[in-house]
Amino acid sequence: MKFSFLLVFMCAVFLFSGCSETKPIIEPAELVGEWTLVKAERDSKETTTLLGLTFEFKQDKFIRLNLPHPNLNSDTDYKYDIRDNKLRILNADLSFDLIEFAEDQLVVKTILEENEFTFWLSK
Repeated sequence: MKFSFLLVFMCAVFLFSGCSETKPIIEPAELVGEWTLVKAERDSKETTTLLGLTFEFKQDKFIRLNLPHPNLNSDTDYKYDIRDNKLRILNADLSFDLIEFAEDQLVVKTILEENEFTFWLSK
């Protein structure tokens, strides 16, 4: 009985010792620059309504977006945070799931007006 308890306890210790915050797929310094929309999908169907969309990442974790959104002004820089592979635009009630990142390609997903959008951006 003691051996079974010890075995279960040790397994639990090993399982939980590997648990930690997910390492981000992207670091803020890698984002600095202007990213332009090359493709967008609304509810898994390609859409062209957002062509011309840009995400301009600046130093010190600021971003400027020209995304039509009630909480955004295209002339304003917003502070952002990246945690658990999620890009959060602070003070704007907006976030994006970070799906894929390469040196010159960024794929993000968000919900806007009850629609799921996926954006492919290029630097």
